[in-house]
Amino acid sequence: MSGASVARSLAWALDIPAVEVHHMEGHLLAPLLEADAPGFPFVALLVSGGHTLLAYVENIGRYEIIGQSLDDAAGEAFDKTAKMMGLGYPGGPVLAKLAESGSKDIFVFPRPMTDRPGLDFSFSGLKTFALNTWMQHQHDSDDLDQLRADIARAFEEAVVDTLLIKCRRALDQSRSNRLVVAGGVGANQRLRQRLHQAAKKHRFDVSFPRLEFCTDNGAMIAYAGCLRLQAGQSQPRDIDARARWPMDALLPVSDRELDDCVFSFGPILGSLPARMFRTLLRWRQYRSKVIKTRVAVNSADQLIRHRMNGAHRADISADSDDIFEISAVSSQTNKAAIPVIQLKPSNTP
Repeated sequence: MSGASVARSLAWALDIPAVEVHHMEGHLLAPLLEADAPGFPFVALLVSGGHTLLAYVENIGRYEIIGQSLDDAAGEAFDKTAKMMGLGYPGGPVLAKLAESGSKDIFVFPRPMTDRPGLDFSFSGLKTFALNTWMQHQHDSDDLDQLRADIARAFEEAVVDTLLIKCRRALDQSRSNRLVVAGGVGANQRLRQRLHQAAKKHRFDVSFPRLEFCTDNGAMIAYAGCLRLQAGQSQPRDIDARARWPMDALLPVSDRELDDCVFSFGPILGSLPARMFRTLLRWRQYRSKVIKTRVAVNSADQLIRHRMNGAHRADISADSDDIFEISAVSSQTNKAAIPVIQLKPSNTP
């Protein structure tokens, strides 16, 4: 609600359009920021601390939920299992790191809901199984750290196997050979390794965003918002936060609207097609200019705006101190730029 309030205030003060972005759509589209972005359609596995779901993605805004968790999300199960073993909360990444030193076949955990048809998930029972294993063996163990590592390994293997089985099942049912994995758990190295092995063996393509785009970040939200804004989709400025917003209820964006999208980046970069927006985020060789623009977008959740009718645009310019300034300009009034925010270059903490 705080974020929506700030967004409304900026939209009203600067007389610019507002666009609401579904958080999970931002995750889903994050792999499109990469140089080898997957094409549509594809099956998406969105796996994070709050969500675990499978979706058939025909295009932007055209999402069919084909499977989801009936209780805990995979990331939530990671965090809670870590907490039960005294690793702190949230402890999912700690548990995954600890699993690297665990023995593979000391414990074997169940693969929930893989013995029945369907694409839904359930991880609460797996969490309980981990707790019972910990309670049963901790008093007999001479090395509690190794016991934690062995349980972590068994738990992670069970989660990864379950996700892999459901993904392959979803690809078969959708008759698709393209899989996209996004969300915080998408950074798990064992999951990436196993899916790459399966993709090679069973001849399907799998795509992940880079690690910094797996967890919550401004770039994915800016990208999703830009695509919708450039397609002419904006909302009244009284938009508010939405709880439990169904992702399959989002407004679709047509192919024609996507082809017509153009981003204006002022005198430094000129105009770019929407599909080249991700280029702004990966042109690292031009560090003196472009990488600072990337940091400006990524770090401040700034949406670089350009109305298709030319009424408003956002310019990026560098002053003598090499500090990039995002400015809002009204081409109708032809007034001077109004500074919105100044950001230090990328080499400054």
